[in-house]
Amino acid sequence: TTDDYKWFSIRFGDDSLVIQPTDPNYCSDCRYVIGVYGYSSAVYHLVVTTTRDAVIELPRGRAQFGEVNAGELRYYSVRPSTSNDVLRVSLTLTDGAADLFVNCVDMNDSHLNRTSYGLPDPDDPSSYLASTSGLSSIKSLEVAQHDELGSNVFLMAVKSAGTAHYSILASMEDDVVYLRSGVQLRQYVRVGKTQHYAIPVPADSSLRIIVTPLTGDPDVLVSVEEELPGCEVGAYGVGELCSNYT
Repeated sequence: TTDDYKWFSIRFGDDSLVIQPTDPNYCSDCRYVIGVYGYSSAVYHLVVTTTRDAVIELPRGRAQFGEVNAGELRYYSVRPSTSNDVLRVSLTLTDGAADLFVNCVDMNDSHLNRTSYGLPDPDDPSSYLASTSGLSSIKSLEVAQHDELGSNVFLMAVKSAGTAHYSILASMEDDVVYLRSGVQLRQYVRVGKTQHYAIPVPADSSLRIIVTPLTGDPDVLVSVEEELPGCEVGAYGVGELCSNYT
C-alpha cells in the first residue's frame, strides 16, 4: 500500500527518482530505506547519491542511466587497470541534448570524495582533455592517459542546456561491454579493431543482432562462452583473417 512508501518509480527500463528538500515528504537528517521490486527477475545496478555534484564511479563495460537538468553537471569517474589503458566512453541520448567532458588526473579516494580537484569544467577548456562538444551524432571519445602515474583516474562531466536523459558507457580498449536485451547502444570502432560485447541468453531463446552503421562498414562475428571473435589484416595488408566465431 502507499502507507509503506513515499516515492516510487514504476516504468519499463531504467527508473530514477530525485528527492528534493522542497518535497512535502522530505525528511531532514533521516535514514531513507530503498526497496527494489522484481516485476520480473532482474540483474541491475543501483546508484544513490546524496549531493547533486557527487562523483559516481562507473562500472567498466556497463551502461549507466543518467539525467541532467539545465545549469547542472553530472560527474563520473572510472579507473584504468594499467597506465597504458585507453578510455573509450560514449554518451547515448534518449532525449534532450548534452555533451561529455573528460579529464585524467592522479588522485586518491580522499581527493575524489572531498574536493572537486581535477573535475572537468565545461567553461574552462584547460580543465579537460577531450569533449563531445561539436559532435552532432556519434558522441564517443577515446582518451589516453596523459602520463604514467600510478593512480590515474578518468573524471567526466555531463552538461546540458536543458533537461536531458542519457546513458553513459565507459570501458578500456580491451574490455568486454555488457549489453541489455532491447536497449540500443551507439558505439565507435576503429578500422582494424574489434570491440567485444556480451549478453546472457535464457534457455531456448533466440538471439537477434542488428548493427546499423551510421558511418563506415562494421561487420559482426559471434561466439559463445569465453571465445572472443575477431579479425586481423592478412599478410601484406591483403584480406582479413577472422577466427573464434560460430
